[in-house]
Amino acid sequence: MISSIWSFFLEYGKLATQKSNCRPFQSLMFLIRDWSYPWEHEYGSEGGEKFLENNVFSEKKHPQFAKVRDHIHSFFEEMRCYLMPHPGLTVACSADFKGGIQDINSDFQQHICELVKLILSPQNLKIKKINGEVITCKEFITYFQSYTKLYNGDDLPNATTVLEATVQASSMSTVNRCVQLYNEKMDTFCDRHDSYVGPTAFEELHAEFLNDALSYYDSSKKLGQEDSVSSYRTELEEKINTKYEEYKTKNEARKALCNTRTPIVLATALVVTYILSALFNMLWLYPISNIFTYCCLFSLLGILTWCWVQFTGGHSYVGEVLDNVTKSIWEDILLCICQQVFTKINFLPTRAEVPLQ
Repeated sequence: MISSIWSFFLEYGKLATQKSNCRPFQSLMFLIRDWSYPWEHEYGSEGGEKFLENNVFSEKKHPQFAKVRDHIHSFFEEMRCYLMPHPGLTVACSADFKGGIQDINSDFQQHICELVKLILSPQNLKIKKINGEVITCKEFITYFQSYTKLYNGDDLPNATTVLEATVQASSMSTVNRCVQLYNEKMDTFCDRHDSYVGPTAFEELHAEFLNDALSYYDSSKKLGQEDSVSSYRTELEEKINTKYEEYKTKNEARKALCNTRTPIVLATALVVTYILSALFNMLWLYPISNIFTYCCLFSLLGILTWCWVQFTGGHSYVGEVLDNVTKSIWEDILLCICQQVFTKINFLPTRAEVPLQ
């Protein structure tokens, strides 16, 4: 069984190195149990390293395994060895052993603690990589799901099937990262410009972010043949185009809001400033009246500009400026006034609450 598993890893490594220049595996640890020659190599990792150098990777020993040694060096980024002592005769031979720690050899207890720290301590944990690319926790689950389907049977799958699953999971992870990049850029732009964007400008924005996502995909390390890489690139374009339609729908909904809010705010400003200008003019406060007159003219100019942008369909950036200005007036002035008015109305006593004299 062990030889078949080892042969499987070697075969997978050969196939993976044919499709990529990166080493397919990160770490390999040989754990040798019941080590009975501590006078040759001491227990633990230091003795294990010496054991590897003198007995496994030495070119003077086992020349028939030279290719195997070369493959191991080329497949794994790091190799370690740990020599474990025997847990004790009570553990191995006694029928009354129930797992009590006091029955386990003290040397074994000491080195099992060191081994756990060696494997799981934060400074020894490595960021997982596939094909030289760091994978996220979400992508890690994707790989697990792909491999679980393969290993559900009683027999080991062949190395080619596992490599195909790795190629598929790696390609899908790259596609998802590119789609996420597109979404982040679109969300950032839409949050920064909380107003309607004209069709031409929105199309140019989509084309720019799509090109960024495709460039990221082309520059990423990929497994698989050219036809597989091309098919996943096509799938990426389809997914981004689907996302584009979603953002386009949101933009059209924002258009309806802006088409309602902007003219209402400008018309309200026009009427209010005209009334205030006439009122202060009647009171002979001409400087203040002139200020509101200019505000009235600016409001009228804003209405005419908004109508021009809407009917021509061009110069969308002018419409965005108007939308942002009216949005600020709406949120910072009109809504605050309405809130204050309704608050005072709520505090006014009703007729039933007025005490009788």
